[in-house]
Amino acid sequence: MIYEYKCEKCQDIIEIEHSIKDSPNIFCAVCKSQRHRLCGGTFILKGEGWFKDGYSSCRDTSEKNQK
Repeated sequence: MIYEYKCEKCQDIIEIEHSIKDSPNIFCAVCKSQRHRLCGGTFILKGEGWFKDGYSSCRDTSEKNQK
C-alpha cells in the first residue's frame, strides 16, 4: 500500500509504499524530524485478474461488440 507521511515541524508530505505489516520510522529529509503517517492509504490492484473479475467500473465490451 502507499501511505502518506507528514512532518509535523515543516509540514512536508511524502508518499511511501510499504507493507501494511511494516511500521517504519521515517524522518524528514528537509528538517530531520520524525514523520507521522496520515490516515488511510492507497490500495493498488496489480495485474489483469481484478479487471476480469468485475472489480472495475470500466467493463471490457470488446467481446460483446464483436458478436
